[in-house]
Amino acid sequence: MNKINKYLSVASVVMALSAISWAATTYQGNPIQPVDVVSGSVSVSGTVSVTGSTVNIQGTVPISAASLPLASGAATSGKQDIEISTLAAINGKLPASLGAKISNESLSVTLASNQGPIDVQGTVTANLTGSTIAVTGLSGGPVSVAYPVVSAPVVSTKSVTTASITLLAPNATRKGFEIDADCSNNKSVAIIFGAGPAVFASGKQLTPCSSFQPPAGVTVTSAIQVIADSGNQGVRVVEYP
Repeated sequence: MNKINKYLSVASVVMALSAISWAATTYQGNPIQPVDVVSGSVSVSGTVSVTGSTVNIQGTVPISAASLPLASGAATSGKQDIEISTLAAINGKLPASLGAKISNESLSVTLASNQGPIDVQGTVTANLTGSTIAVTGLSGGPVSVAYPVVSAPVVSTKSVTTASITLLAPNATRKGFEIDADCSNNKSVAIIFGAGPAVFASGKQLTPCSSFQPPAGVTVTSAIQVIADSGNQGVRVVEYP
């Protein structure tokens, strides 16, 4: 009896070990294939599902996608039609090349209300009308420019003797003058500035065929007297009022 129990115990152990071995090599009735642990790269074909928020990938992974989702409001080529149309309209108004152009090929420019002086190169036509100058040849049409009205020069001739005479009367608006001594007579004359009579020895003397005008920047508005040293001498005077 003891031997039977001994054999039954051994048989039970063998059956239990067989059951454990079967369970370790199968899953749900399917045999489990052995897995070899290798180092380096492992090629995987098919679809691999990845769960979790972080996946560590080393090296370069090629990705092929026909389309990718875009964020809401993202720009695409199909949404640039307005920009393309606007740029084309601007380009159509620009000259084809740089450099000076004729009027119908130039861009119009509107100057600021506080624009300072602008240098103009080329030919500008100015027509005097009253107290303004009508300037043409500029983009935008004629431009009126105010200018001071200047009277025409006044030319007169005096016959001067040894008696002092007034050559020019006082003129507060006089801009300038020029005095020319005649060449026909070999006589000198002298001029003085002011109301008093001229004295030849103390005046500004002019020999025949000579002239006098104030230095640049000097304006004389007083009366001018003249006298000859002897005989008779013609004097021509030009006043710029």
